[in-house]
Amino acid sequence: MDAIQTIIENVNAAWVNKEYEPLEQMLHKDVVFTMPGFTAQVIGKEKCIEGYKQFMEAAELHDFEIDNLNITVTGNTAVAHYTYKISYTVNNEKYDEEGIDIFTLSYIDGKWLVVWRGMA
Repeated sequence: MDAIQTIIENVNAAWVNKEYEPLEQMLHKDVVFTMPGFTAQVIGKEKCIEGYKQFMEAAELHDFEIDNLNITVTGNTAVAHYTYKISYTVNNEKYDEEGIDIFTLSYIDGKWLVVWRGMA
């Protein structure tokens, strides 16, 4: 479970710090990100990384905190979920939001990779 926690922490550190290259090693090539409310999906590593980049280019991030990280591992599959608080500004409008992030990871070729992310 420590490996899963490290990946979750590293994924978040990468986008928060605008250091996107490490994401290449943590996301599966066919990863799917499901948008809040499960209204749309972004499919593929490049598109998901681009989504992080677009958000960080458009937003001024003030704060991002996670809490209540819970990890369940069954065989070669892991599910990690946590609550988050995020504060940011876009187009001079400030947003303070809370939500839940859910990650599914698979153990493939000797390493854990994010295969799905859902935001609620």
